[in-house]
Amino acid sequence: MPYCPQCGKSIINGAKFCVHCGTSLKEIWKIVGSAPERNDDETSDSILKDAHAGTIFHEGNTGEAEVENYKTDDKIVTDNEKSNELNYGNDEEDETEEPVDDSEYEKMIDDAYALVSRIDLNEDVPENIVEKASIYAIELKNYNKGNPELFYKLGAVLLRGNRFNSALAMFNKCIKNSPEHTEALRERAITFSSMGDSKNAMRDIDKLCNIDSSQSNLLMKAHLLKDMKLYGKSMEVIDSIISDDDKNIEAWELKGNLLRELGYKDKASKAFDKSIELKLLQGDVDSALEDYNVISEMETGVRLIPKKTETIETPASTLKNKSDDKHDIPEHAVYYRQALAYYYQRNYLDASSFVDKAVTIKKDYIEALVLKGKILEAIEDYRSAAKIYLEVAEMDKNSEKRWKLIFATGNIYVRMGKLREAIKFYDMALKDYPEAYQVWTNKGSVYLNLKSYRNALACYNRALKIKPDDDLARKNRNICLRML
Repeated sequence: MPYCPQCGKSIINGAKFCVHCGTSLKEIWKIVGSAPERNDDETSDSILKDAHAGTIFHEGNTGEAEVENYKTDDKIVTDNEKSNELNYGNDEEDETEEPVDDSEYEKMIDDAYALVSRIDLNEDVPENIVEKASIYAIELKNYNKGNPELFYKLGAVLLRGNRFNSALAMFNKCIKNSPEHTEALRERAITFSSMGDSKNAMRDIDKLCNIDSSQSNLLMKAHLLKDMKLYGKSMEVIDSIISDDDKNIEAWELKGNLLRELGYKDKASKAFDKSIELKLLQGDVDSALEDYNVISEMETGVRLIPKKTETIETPASTLKNKSDDKHDIPEHAVYYRQALAYYYQRNYLDASSFVDKAVTIKKDYIEALVLKGKILEAIEDYRSAAKIYLEVAEMDKNSEKRWKLIFATGNIYVRMGKLREAIKFYDMALKDYPEAYQVWTNKGSVYLNLKSYRNALACYNRALKIKPDDDLARKNRNICLRML
């Protein structure tokens, strides 16, 4: 059974929202229940991203745009409007009740109470309990006089068993008898959402927020508005939450995801930076790294995915998390991941401090050494960065990433203005991996700057033969042709 990453309680398979805290599960469903699967090899590779990320030969496209107005779409069905799209028998329908003999239901109600009273809705609900609840829901179809709490709990059990129609019928009975039953409104909204009826889900959430305007309920509303592509209304709700509590991590995350969906990358990155800052203050490094994955993928097209490290007997006490007892990772890996988080937050001082701790514990920790080189590169200590890259390349001679380390060294020499030295390193990288089109492109760019146009053209031709859609190689090749 998967678990909600926000509240840690069990969630329904495939549900769009957590029934306990209202957190949207749409975007993080693949990682709930455990720490994200990570791969340190991919991490160091992404750190040494090809020359298309940050050399003087490639111009970055930030895609920055000012957000003045957010997109708004169709009107939402509210409490005063009728939705005729889907008729699941909500609590406001006119029901013709058949006369029933209460005595016929007394034992059944007692048995149903006995069933639901021993169920913890925060835990997994066994299938046999769901089956029994389903039978009671059928038997109580025409009975509407019971305690609303009985109908709510039957509905909650059925929802957790993905019996949506039966759950909906029970929630309707509960809300008919107790119109302000907040849990029933919340879970009926989740039921509607799971059935694809967003408008009726929003109708219940509006009611819920009018009764209880807690931040968890407002966040649920903002998530649903976003899913309905009512971006302007969603942003209004998010901004109201942040206005009341600027330390609400989920609100900042949701704002980042909404802005990313609209294409406002710079503003999305700022929102994610805020959520990351708050997570790091809480010591929640794993979740912060997952946000860095989003930013990295958004800005460069490459995900940062450190791998789950080997299990040891004693968990590292320095890693704080909601599930501390589940994190059995070596201390050097804890320091590395902390350093990685600070590096992507551009806090190079703390990043350097933690990476040094990691390397002190494990001197041949290649990923940490590569990160150390990137930190030095970021603070423009190019010579020291190049030295580390070459040292790691010698340590890792048989690794696929060796040519990338040498390639990164060549890029550093370009930044220092030492173009002919850069060519030497590019040639070393190509000797290891002749099919590296990025290296051919950057080598051509060096020759272009040296006004050696025929050599540049040969390099660009080789790059395009390997990767015909390399736009930078094609663009610079055209410049070469005009120069000849």
